[in-house]
Amino acid sequence: MTPRSTLIVAVLCAIAVISWIAARDDDDQAADASAITTVESGYYVLDAVIFGSNELGEPRYEIHAAEARQSDREGPIQMRDIEVRYTGIEEPVWQITANEAQLDPTSQAINMTGNVVARRAGNDLERVVNLLTDQLLFQPDQERIASESTVVFRVGDSQLTALGMQASLPDDTIQLETNVRGKYVP
Repeated sequence: MTPRSTLIVAVLCAIAVISWIAARDDDDQAADASAITTVESGYYVLDAVIFGSNELGEPRYEIHAAEARQSDREGPIQMRDIEVRYTGIEEPVWQITANEAQLDPTSQAINMTGNVVARRAGNDLERVVNLLTDQLLFQPDQERIASESTVVFRVGDSQLTALGMQASLPDDTIQLETNVRGKYVP
């Protein structure tokens, strides 16, 4: 082999090695870039507690969630194993539990789903109110709860079933909407 052909072979080998190293670096950079773009923004909190007050600054409600997650700064907050405790100044205490909830950060409305139970405490067992449904909307700014689903309403030995309901928490009024049926024991 002539010195000239040896030089050409050496140069070609060097180019091949440099090309192989450059291609390998591009693959590593592509893998790094894809890892960076798949990271989610937002937050995730365990045992979250949110407090709310009325326009006078008086405490009105507490929201407890086993976990809360918000993927996008302006998106809804997803919550799991939720409990809302509403306390009026002279009104009865309401406790609402649900498997899941979604809080709208703009309106502050909380849409609860899955095994929803709303319970209003009373002076005795005959005054305790239980509402059972699959979906309930709590509007803290209006101090109202509402449902468009089937609702089972229990007070003492009375039980009514209805499709939809509205309740004003400070006024202590509940309006069952349609298909109301059941037994009422005075």
